[in-house]
Amino acid sequence: MSMWVLKNSTAATIRVPLFIGTGAVGYTRAGIAFDVAEKIRVGGRAENTESFQSVTTTATFLNNKWYHVVGVINYATDSITVYVDGVIQLTTVSAPPSGVINFTASVTSDVNPSYAALGMSGSPPGGEFFNGKIDDVRVYKSALSSAQIQQLYAEGLGEHSLTQNNQ
Repeated sequence: MSMWVLKNSTAATIRVPLFIGTGAVGYTRAGIAFDVAEKIRVGGRAENTESFQSVTTTATFLNNKWYHVVGVINYATDSITVYVDGVIQLTTVSAPPSGVINFTASVTSDVNPSYAALGMSGSPPGGEFFNGKIDDVRVYKSALSSAQIQQLYAEGLGEHSLTQNNQ
């Protein structure tokens, strides 16, 4: 998952710029979110029967600034990696409570998610809406390399520079 994102404000709840799920309520396949501490959380699950698993960056991120955020979920290696502006981020496991990412399958069992939400988490009418801007969202069927992620960042930097923050 790759996107450019600019959040406008700090909120008391998790704000989700990207959410991909199955038809079953609560079964997030993959997602990127800002938590209440202004950190980025990336996570998902391989199958509906397993718990949501995620990592959270140790760094915080400012309002009114564009960031290129990439979340790489690799079911085969039981890993979740977060990149911001082409740089791999230090993370901590935020779920499950054991502190260890351990997917039950090497690929997701649902290759055709039944819905995706951009800028909203949950189901209407009670969903949480993202307060900010989202651009150039991409979802890939395989993990990107560090070089590919750095190239995506370089390609979008001109359109999302510091002088473009309020446009």
